[in-house]
This record gives sequence, C-alpha cells and structure tokens, in this order.
Amino acid sequence: MATLKITLFGALQLTSAGAPALHTARLQSLLAYLVMESAQPQPRERLAALFWPDDPTTAARQNLRQALYQLRQLLETLTPPDAPPFLLITHATVQFNPVADWQSDVRSFHQLLSEGNDAAAVALYADELLAGLQTNSERFDEWLVISRERLHIQVMAALARLTTVALHNGQWAQATDYAQRQLFWEPWLEPAHRQLMVALARAGDRHGALAQYEQCCRQLQHELGVSPHADTEALAAQIRAGQLDASPPAAAHAPFPSDPPAPAPLAAPPGRPSVLDWGGAPDSPALYGRTQELTELHEWITVVHCRLVTVIGMGGMGKTTVAAALARQNANAFDGVIWRSLLNAPPLGELLQSWLRLLYGPGAIPESLDGQLTLLFTALRERRCLLILDNVESIMQSGERAGYYRAGYEGYGQLFKRFGESHHQSCLLLTSREQPHEVARLLRETPLVRTLALAGLAPEAGRAILRTQGMTPSTAAVDELVGRYSGNPLALMLIAETIADLFGGDVTAFLAEAAPIFDDIRDVLDQQYARLAPLECDLLLTLAIERLPLHEALAGVW
Repeated sequence: MATLKITLFGALQLTSAGAPALHTARLQSLLAYLVMESAQPQPRERLAALFWPDDPTTAARQNLRQALYQLRQLLETLTPPDAPPFLLITHATVQFNPVADWQSDVRSFHQLLSEGNDAAAVALYADELLAGLQTNSERFDEWLVISRERLHIQVMAALARLTTVALHNGQWAQATDYAQRQLFWEPWLEPAHRQLMVALARAGDRHGALAQYEQCCRQLQHELGVSPHADTEALAAQIRAGQLDASPPAAAHAPFPSDPPAPAPLAAPPGRPSVLDWGGAPDSPALYGRTQELTELHEWITVVHCRLVTVIGMGGMGKTTVAAALARQNANAFDGVIWRSLLNAPPLGELLQSWLRLLYGPGAIPESLDGQLTLLFTALRERRCLLILDNVESIMQSGERAGYYRAGYEGYGQLFKRFGESHHQSCLLLTSREQPHEVARLLRETPLVRTLALAGLAPEAGRAILRTQGMTPSTAAVDELVGRYSGNPLALMLIAETIADLFGGDVTAFLAEAAPIFDDIRDVLDQQYARLAPLECDLLLTLAIERLPLHEALAGVW
C-alpha cells in the first residue's frame, strides 16, 4: 500500500489507494491538527477544550472519544499489514504517529526550507492552510489563523529571497514570476512591485515596467491610503529615462536601482542580534513572582509570533520590569532588539528616524510619515525584530476617555494599527497604564495581538520583597500587608523601607499601629512626599506636571 499523502495547503485531502473521505468539518479539523502537531503527544483535555470549548467537560471528552473512534476506523483501512498505526492513543494523550508511513505537504514544506530549497518549498503552497474549512470552535479557529499566518510569512520570505537571487543572476523571467507570486498574496507589497519593475525593464519591457508602477500606485492608495515610497518614484523615473533598458545577465550583479538601502550586515557573533539598543531599559532588574506572566509572554512572542503585545497595569505594578526581563531573556530569538521610552513623549517622526537609523544605517530617511512607515515595515519583513515602547500612557490624554492621544501624537495610533494588521515577522511590545483604543479593537479582530494585564503579587512574592530589607515576617503578616497594598510591587518596596526605618523591621508592629497613616498606595506615596523639603516638593510637582526639559520646567519656579 502506498504512502499516505495528506494535503493541507488548500482543502484537506488524503491521497492513497482506498483513501476515505472525511465528511465532517470536525473530523477534518481534528485530523489536520494532529498532523500539524505530530511532533509531540496532545493531551486529551487540550483536544476536548480545543474542539468542544462550549460543552461541559464530560460531554467534550465523550465527543472526543467518538471522534477519535471514527478517525481511527477510517485510518485503519489505510494501514498496511504489520505497519505502525497512524494514531497513537492512550488514556491521556493522542498523537499522529510521526514514524508511520505518511507525508504531508506542510511537513515537506518545512523540510525543504530547512534544506535551503526555497523554490521547491513555495511550489507546494497552492493555497492557505485548510482553505475553506469552517468549524464552530473559536479556539480551533484561533489556532488555524495563527498557523496560516506563520506559513504565509515563511512563504513570503522565501519568495522574496528567490526574487532577489533571480534578479542578481539576471534571470528576468524567473524574477518576474516570483515577484508576481509575492503580489498575488500581498498586492500592496511595495518592495515586490519594485522588484517586478526592475525585472520587466531589464527584460526590455519598459512599457510593462511603467504599467506595473501605475498598478503599484493604485494598490497602495486602495489598500493603505498612501503614496509610493520615494525610492519607487525614483525607480520609475529611471525607467522612463531609459536607464534600465534591456540588460544582459552579467550586468545584473550591480545593486538594484533605487531599492531602499539594505539593512546593515550582521556584525554580531552567530546567534546574537545584529541590532541591539536597550535605550535606558533596566539592567537585569529584580523580578518577584512573575514567572507565569513571563512564560505567557514568552510563548506569545516566540511561539505564537504575535505582532503586537501590550502589558498594562496601574503604576508600580512592574510593567517596565517585566518587559525588560522578557526582552533580555529572549533577545537571541530576534535579529534586532530596540528599547525606547515614551516618558518624555517624543514625536513619532523622531522615534521612527531613530529606529530606521539603527535598522538601515546612515543614509537618507524619507521625510513623510508614510514613507518612514513603509521603509520601517520593509525592514520588519526582512528581519525579525523586537521593538519595545515603554510608558505609552505618556502620549495619552489625561482627564479624557482612556486610550486617546494627546494633540500631535495621533500618528502613534497609525503605527500600532500597522503593526497589528500588516504582514511582517516582528513584534512591538508596549507597556502602558491604559490601552490605546486601536489595540483594544485589534484584540477583537486578530489572535496575533495580545494583552497582559498585570495583577498584584502573591504573598510569596511580597515576602521576597520584604526579605530584601532584611525582614522575615510571618505568613499571616505578609498576607495582610500584601492584601492591604493590593500586591503592588512599588508600594511594597516603599513600605518595606518605611517599616525598616520607623518600625525596626517589625511588620506586626507596623500593621498594629500604622493603619490610620498607611491605608493604601496613595498614603504610602503621600508619606514619601511628606518627607521632602518645601523646595523639593515644588521641584517634584513642576517636573511631574510639566515633563519638560529641566530648564523649561524650572522657568515657572524661579
């Protein structure tokens, strides 16, 4: 009996002598999931929750047993005598047997990419993963969207590499084909439009190259509401002037005309990011009790490949500390890591220029916001970068509806929207006391945008904070103290210093006598403020309110 071939790109198909049809979407989705995740056994509880999320636990498990029975019956008809079964089922797990006699197009796709055979890999991508499959499970649909997105990014990256190599070798017909395939999947992809313009012009089709430029203009306006990048305009001018007319293959080894400057070459040791700028991020910050949060964030940025992640919470909850720990622990998973604080509310243009200088090196940077964003996302498709923006609340309006921007900072909303909606392989991590309203909308529309709300610390973590001040309070005392200050790390650190200074480290004595004074976080901060001299109070108030350069902020004091 021939090898079972499983087609997952497009509609699910089983190809083998006597292969049965899977008549229900539930069986199709269950088989596809097990095939895609065949590297390791899948817990029954996970499968039941994935495919029957709205059913009670007992009913979901019963439905899973029935589906597995049907699936096993179907696959047993395709199992050769004395051959390993396709399904490995235990009382706790289910696995599609990775050593059985089967092959899938997705499995072959990954193998070919690992071997550097981009051309054969992209030839397998006839359509998106499980095209047209509809289920009634939001959880499975979320997994499917994420899986489709990962594969799509890999295909687009491979097509871009193939187009570049074909242009370099003067293979104009191949370059044209690969560029057109990029544009079939992403009609707004401006670098692919430029590659196609070059290929057509070098092949002697100046009219076709200029027609492609016009098509690029229409697509950018229709899809993104923007005009072409200055480099695209310059390339079109060169083609009109006949500077890129038919050229033999040997002439193709020169740099491609008017393409944006390539990202700086990798200069770091293997396995290290080529662009690394911590921009004032905490250096190895002390972290208490955030293991679960870090694990979840790690999965989002390295496994799910989220495009946009926000960490939100009230002041003092440790958003910056968590983000810094996450970035430092996962830096080697990215080609670049760039940290920026918005505490002093830099204009968006200033931020984009600093990013582009790091990603592209010295060179001309577009003046327009649209041009800068286009160039940025070109880089973020070519490189996998982690960009962090800390203190996003600094660009938000105060005293108004949450999530809206101060005057002059509305462009940040466009940036966040582009990160969540466009195709790229990078991630933007935000920390903020409030959620930008674009992010709130994207959370409802795409699983590649996630948010983590930091809650207060557990008593165990509070005890660790108190130990930094040399205190070893009882469990009951810690529980009461952490509860009183809602597990806020900053408040606990401040109160630990106060207990050490005023109560000799005796938490029980503090709890017995300090309730009228230290009632909540605001009282803790008030006590710190009350210890300042009058001039210090004036300076602190002015700096906190104005958030201006020092000489401007002090102008109203003296």
